[in-house]
Amino acid sequence: MYELYADIFDLKLLLKKNDADKPQAQKNRSERLKTPQTFLPLPELMKIQKNQRILILDDIYTTGRTLMHAYDIFLRAGFKNICTFSLSR
Repeated sequence: MYELYADIFDLKLLLKKNDADKPQAQKNRSERLKTPQTFLPLPELMKIQKNQRILILDDIYTTGRTLMHAYDIFLRAGFKNICTFSLSR
């Protein structure tokens, strides 16, 4: 997904995604919504001032679960100005 946005945004990798039991594309809506938190903050996240704006990027928004998991990590880290963007819904 990085390649989709690299020419548009100055990207910083701040989260690491753990592998799930199976890819989101292979899950139905109910399974997606039950997916546990899959992200962990990287040390670089703590180096960013909390007043910075955060934009979370995704390729396809289906249930929003991936974006909400990422959003939750940033919120718990103390960020207040968090937005999301996806190419398709």
